[in-house]
Amino acid sequence: MATDTATGSSPDVCRVVLESKTHEQIVISIPGSSYRLQLTPTVAPQAISTPEGKRLSGVIRGKALRMHLATGGGRFIEPVNGHPRIVQGTVISIDPAHNRVLVNMVVPAWLDLAEGQKASDFAAGQLVNMYVESGMTFTPTA
Repeated sequence: MATDTATGSSPDVCRVVLESKTHEQIVISIPGSSYRLQLTPTVAPQAISTPEGKRLSGVIRGKALRMHLATGGGRFIEPVNGHPRIVQGTVISIDPAHNRVLVNMVVPAWLDLAEGQKASDFAAGQLVNMYVESGMTFTPTA
């Protein structure tokens, strides 16, 4: 993934606020929105040194149950509070080698595709929607 020279970060890195953490999950909020997402950290939550209420950067990943092209609407995550279930957004890029798509669904997230779907069937700029499996993850970045 290419690095944005203006910000020094990759397009798959999101900037969120750490609201809370438990032994199994974190709750993040997305600045400028009402979203409060429950995600599973890929590191021990106690290893996340960011204090609650402060900004945190990281990469969100999940698995699409079946990705579809959308003909209208915008970017969203449902529900607004809790574990993401339904998402819609624009394709930022595709990764055919790992059969995944980077989607801007209010924040960027890598979504692995369901068996039988190919990342190469999608293109940057397309609007897509899907149900996602429970347990989307968050990997903090340094």
